[in-house]
Amino acid sequence: MIGAEELIGKMWDLANYVTGFAIAQIIAFLLALGTSQEFQRRVKKWWKFILVLIVVANFVYIYAVWKCYEVEECLRLATNHSKQVISMSHWMLFNRIFCIVAFNLFGCVLVIQHRWFNRSI
Repeated sequence: MIGAEELIGKMWDLANYVTGFAIAQIIAFLLALGTSQEFQRRVKKWWKFILVLIVVANFVYIYAVWKCYEVEECLRLATNHSKQVISMSHWMLFNRIFCIVAFNLFGCVLVIQHRWFNRSI
């Protein structure tokens, strides 16, 4: 049987993995956009669809991170963790969400720049 403390750690790790994956995915997309002429041509054609996919993925990742935080917070409250620990967990949620949004917003800006201003990245 898994203990509450171990489950808290697993939720913390899972939230970090989701955040890292979201960032790695947009970086891989931008690297492909910057290095492949064929990929750039396709992005110019499908730019609206790509922006929608980025936004939808953003919401999915944020939802996953939020759910991990909710489970973690419930377990921390049930195991009588200090308010400082719970507060730190709360701030980490916002840091993770900020990282996901910032990187994906940067990706959206580059897609728009690439499409509207016909500039390479």
